[in-house]
Amino acid sequence: TVGAQIDEVIRLHTGMSRKQRLDRVEALMDQVKLDPTRVSYKSYPHLLSGGQRQRVMIAMALAAEPDF
Repeated sequence: TVGAQIDEVIRLHTGMSRKQRLDRVEALMDQVKLDPTRVSYKSYPHLLSGGQRQRVMIAMALAAEPDF
């Protein structure tokens, strides 16, 4: 699921607990303007539009907390 994909990045790059990671995933999805009524943690990528998939990828990139 898209939530698991974002969560994996956070798990690999931070020392957050599971609850913190779930909160962070929700915050990232909100940050990239993914509508929670259409895209949730449990959504599968093949069911999303191209633009929604791009937003998920942006959330994954931001999850690693890169230095700009």
